[in-house]
Amino acid sequence: MNCLKNHSNMLWIACLLFLSLSLAACGFHLRKSQPLIPELTVVYIQTTTPNDPFIQVLNRWLLANGVQLTSDPHFASSTLRILNIQQNNSLNALQGAAEAGQYVASLTVSFSVVDSEGRILLAPTSVSRNSYYSNNATQVLSANATANQLTTQLQQELAQAILQQLAKIKAPANTSHS
Repeated sequence: MNCLKNHSNMLWIACLLFLSLSLAACGFHLRKSQPLIPELTVVYIQTTTPNDPFIQVLNRWLLANGVQLTSDPHFASSTLRILNIQQNNSLNALQGAAEAGQYVASLTVSFSVVDSEGRILLAPTSVSRNSYYSNNATQVLSANATANQLTTQLQQELAQAILQQLAKIKAPANTSHS
């Protein structure tokens, strides 16, 4: 009985080792927080759509990367200006008797960053992602669920892309006069 139990334990250990090596071999790695300049430690997000789902996702990503968010621009070391959020789900190609088609979900966000003194840290920049999915007339509900899932995925990807852009910002040159 002990021999069978030891054999079972060895099998589990071998499976875990195999899975660990498989993840490492495919290039999987945990995401690290992006190193940001001190001007980005306390951020005010200026947007006309504060309740947009993308803004909520962006807030979570910023917080996860050690950024403190403030609702008062006077307390911010910089302002992340969300200039435009454009989301679109459209038919890309018809297949057959207009019953099936390939759709594209796209999300584009334009933004800029200024420091507390109004100096431009990042000029207006746009990031965009697209995702494609297929649908037919008999799969309307699953197509809607797929579109929603892809939109959530695009929001995550764009929030990461914005963080990557923020990580590229260099500290502004000190312009004080002696």
